Amino acid sequence: GLSPSGTPPASPPDYAGQPPLSQKGHTPTVMLVALLAMVLSGIPVNGRLASLTAAQRSLCGGNAPRQQRQLLRSRVGQFHSIPLGGGKQKRGLRQLFSSELNQDEKFEKDARVEAMRRIKAAGNRNSPEEALGVLSDMANIGVMPDAQVVTALVDVFARKGNMAMAMKVFQQMFREENGLEPDEVTFKILVDGYGKIEPPDWGKISRLLNLMELTYEIPPSTMTYNGLLSICARTKDYERAYELIDRMDAASIEPDHQTLQIVHEKKALRGYLRKVFSGTRLNYD
Repeated sequence: GLSPSGTPPASPPDYAGQPPLSQKGHTPTVMLVALLAMVLSGIPVNGRLASLTAAQRSLCGGNAPRQQRQLLRSRVGQFHSIPLGGGKQKRGLRQLFSSELNQDEKFEKDARVEAMRRIKAAGNRNSPEEALGVLSDMANIGVMPDAQVVTALVDVFARKGNMAMAMKVFQQMFREENGLEPDEVTFKILVDGYGKIEPPDWGKISRLLNLMELTYEIPPSTMTYNGLLSICARTKDYERAYELIDRMDAASIEPDHQTLQIVHEKKALRGYLRKVFSGTRLNYD
């Protein structure tokens, strides 16, 4: 876990004497997040969660310990099970239920915002272990990360050059049973990561693009093509770059100013882009 200052605890958490995950009110999805965090961080998985520290309980940036959250969920569940009558009683219970639900939703939203901030900060410090600790903290307070949080975690490992770990996070978290789906930004992060390998792993890049288009039905935009062209420009893979520009034209995907910046220092690419997209308003000079 992380302290408010972002420094890890002095010693690893003590798992002894803690009840099993299944007895602590965790859903299967939250259990998956917790176990994934433990596996990736090298913590032995014995089916137990650490006792919460004050720092972990303050993940959402406020004073909302796990006990308070559990009480809130319990109260919402109780109100949901009450047979609602008519008149003022019905309106009053519904209003109270709505208020409690809004508090619960706000807690989760705040927790995800704070988790995103901490993961990005850990990435800037080149510390994927810290970023992974945030995922574990989210599991401890019973909040499932959303697609943006998972994408941020993937980005931390990809920027570190640890593509095996980036893909493990991607494959474990973006599953149908988790209700999470990657977006084009997620795939571009992975493509960029494999593109930085020497030489670029075009086989894995191609499989990622097929997964993006065929499985998740995400059509590549100028952003994806810019990432691919950037790899080609860096490695002087002009033939592949020409093919990519032709594909952009065939799919009616227009270049933008970032495209021009990518090909600016490559005269051959700049000339070919100008030839194919002669009708655009971009300034190629």
